[in-house]
Amino acid sequence: MFSKHDLEKLSDKRWRLCHLYHIIDKRGHIGIFEPNDEQWELFERYEEKKKAGGEYGLREYILKDRQIGITTFHCLYYLDEVIFNRGRSAAIIAHDKDSLEKIFKKVKLAWEMMDPRIKPKASTENVRELEFKEIHSSIYI
Repeated sequence: MFSKHDLEKLSDKRWRLCHLYHIIDKRGHIGIFEPNDEQWELFERYEEKKKAGGEYGLREYILKDRQIGITTFHCLYYLDEVIFNRGRSAAIIAHDKDSLEKIFKKVKLAWEMMDPRIKPKASTENVRELEFKEIHSSIYI
């Protein structure tokens, strides 16, 4: 069971992003996600949009620099959205099948390595989608 202090932490999206989700880093090692400055900037932009009433349908068109982690950020941000907010759907669009598979691996790794006490059970788990019927949420690529 979670302590009151743990539950307070779990209510903080910023904390969750830095403590709950694993990624494969540039060296090929699995570790906890540590957002960089560009990722935090995007996080703040999204959170401001949500406060302004844009909670449903966050969209950003980003001229993407290579290797700064924008795709990884989106995978974790939206996975967190669907897990910690009932009744949510998230979609990430890829330009080709190979990219789709690489992107989904990021989502799936983060979900698979979550603490089992908070990890929702997937009712659908395939190469493009995770659906969580108990919380009426899903994420697909």
